[in-house]
Amino acid sequence: EITYGDWSSDVCSSDLYAFWNWKLAFLLFASVLLNWGTGRLIGQLRGTRGAALVVGLGVALNLAVLGFFKYYGWFAEEMNALLRAAGLAREVPLVEIVLPVGISFFTFQSLSYTIDFYRGLIQRERNFLRFATFVAFFPQLMAGPIERAAHMLPQFVRFPKVRLQNFTDGASLFLVGLFKKLALANYLSLYVERIYDNPRQFAAPELLAATFAFAWQIFFDFSGYTDMARGIAKVMGFDLMLNFNNPYLATGLGDFWGRWHISLSTWFRDYLYIPLGGNQEGAFKTYRNLFITFFISPRLIQVSSYDGITSEKPYVLRVRVDAQPVAPACPAYSRSGGSTGTAPDLTALRSDLHTIILWNQRRMGDRYGQTAANALRTKLEAFAARSEVRGVVLPLDALLPDQYAAWDTNPCDPE
Repeated sequence: EITYGDWSSDVCSSDLYAFWNWKLAFLLFASVLLNWGTGRLIGQLRGTRGAALVVGLGVALNLAVLGFFKYYGWFAEEMNALLRAAGLAREVPLVEIVLPVGISFFTFQSLSYTIDFYRGLIQRERNFLRFATFVAFFPQLMAGPIERAAHMLPQFVRFPKVRLQNFTDGASLFLVGLFKKLALANYLSLYVERIYDNPRQFAAPELLAATFAFAWQIFFDFSGYTDMARGIAKVMGFDLMLNFNNPYLATGLGDFWGRWHISLSTWFRDYLYIPLGGNQEGAFKTYRNLFITFFISPRLIQVSSYDGITSEKPYVLRVRVDAQPVAPACPAYSRSGGSTGTAPDLTALRSDLHTIILWNQRRMGDRYGQTAANALRTKLEAFAARSEVRGVVLPLDALLPDQYAAWDTNPCDPE
């Protein structure tokens, strides 16, 4: 049976994702299709070795896609460095990759369904649209919480009735989350970024205050989004799990992880830590399992911030410029220790300039080859030309040839 709720939720979810990037909406659809098909094959092969093979293949494919989008840029850089060190002329192509929003969350949510069905904890969802709604439910699609099929799929059997109680509860929860995000997290970030951008200019009390403020900033940021997601879902009549339970009131580290991003920590507990053996096989294996879990989990869930350009952001410095031109914060030094040459004249730049991208052509060419460096610079120039960026690319080695040779040892190296 296909209900109005299945269609409407899928349309809202797909439209929301496609509004950000319509091409990557096909990736979301492929993830839904892959895991729904995997569940169907497991059901057909239940009780045979083929079922274990299918679930293993399904997990591997999901993680392969996740790993490609997160780590292809890093892999290409390291492989090219090894090839150059070996004297080989070949290079792994540096491809412009945009990290899909929420890919870790909908991948983990899909995997939880596949693994739970294989373990016999849930029944297979035969309705494709209902399963698609579970994976791509738009309130929590972007950043969680990571729901389990046993909790969410039964809620999609019938679209809930509109109730005043749900609306008031959901709207209240949404407003609390919005306040956390805009009034608290964003406000604290102003102080934190000011200190962290130039830590050497501040004393220990300011650094400690910034660290304390950052702890509350990320809590208000993450929990605020979760509250907004839960609020929107509640207005529609759906219940999402509690994801943050006053973590800073925890009495210990273990208690803290039981309160912080609960859906994520329990996911790694149930699908990685416990399958490795948990704490049931002695102290050595317990610590080994903890190490593996804490080593793998941040590498699968971390958010990449390459701004949708390339994987080269570590070698690009973006500097905010106000209406008045500013001189570089760091002086240029020669190897003899004295200041040489003159700083680039920024007075000719437009007063509405928002972004300066400091480009190191020589270093990029040495590291990746001139062809790849030129292609990357072309992409950066196109990025800087966007109306919302209003930027310019400044080639450092051309602007400051005298100082450039000394910047490798200068602590103010623009890279």
